Amino acid sequence: MSKARAKKDIKLWEQYNSGDKSALSPLMQQFRGPVARWASQNSTPNLPKAAVELEAWKNVKKAIDTYNPDRGASLLTHASWHMRKGSRFVGRHADVATLTEERRLMVGRYKAMLEELEGKLGRPPSLMEQREYFAADRSLSAKQKIQYNTRNLARLQKEVRRHVLPTDISEEFGVEEHDPTEAMALHTVYASLTPRDQKIFEHKTGYMGQPVLKNVEIARMLKVSPTTIGKRAKRFRGMLDTALG
Repeated sequence: MSKARAKKDIKLWEQYNSGDKSALSPLMQQFRGPVARWASQNSTPNLPKAAVELEAWKNVKKAIDTYNPDRGASLLTHASWHMRKGSRFVGRHADVATLTEERRLMVGRYKAMLEELEGKLGRPPSLMEQREYFAADRSLSAKQKIQYNTRNLARLQKEVRRHVLPTDISEEFGVEEHDPTEAMALHTVYASLTPRDQKIFEHKTGYMGQPVLKNVEIARMLKVSPTTIGKRAKRFRGMLDTALG
């Protein structure tokens, strides 16, 4: 690492550490190269590079917040150490190819069922509705139907949610997912919402790869008024503004 790079890192960090939040974005931009390399090394066909990058940016932010220059290590070294913690995230979201063929088929059937029932019901199906769907599926043997019991369906639901990762973000909210600071803001706001508000957030922003819908369409899906959706969207913008500082 060049002395000029280290000097610039410290200057920006000192600005940020003294309370100048405007220094955070240019400081994090200093780590674009290391983050991109780490993401390239750890992404898989079923764990997109964008998702690995987001985890790396979160760890870089933690490194910036916990950095102590008196300990002797450079900020880059400290950030690199924190980025390696992302290996746990990669492990939790292991490539689906590591699953058995039978498990992959179960996950595939489950995703297809969700898409079909959500289209018919206009909302996520309950575990009971999921179980009834598979019980009525004539393409499954009696043994296979037993596998889709309530306990296994709950596990599949968690597994599928864990592998659903963000893609595009609606321009309406004025944020860019690929900007590290804004990507973290989106993640922070989304994680703090109730399940219903998360659904609204997804369809207003395109987060989690969901289609961006009009207020009236989301209202029809969730059986609430378009005014409620509009108020929620306004609240989300305020939360994003706060998260971005």
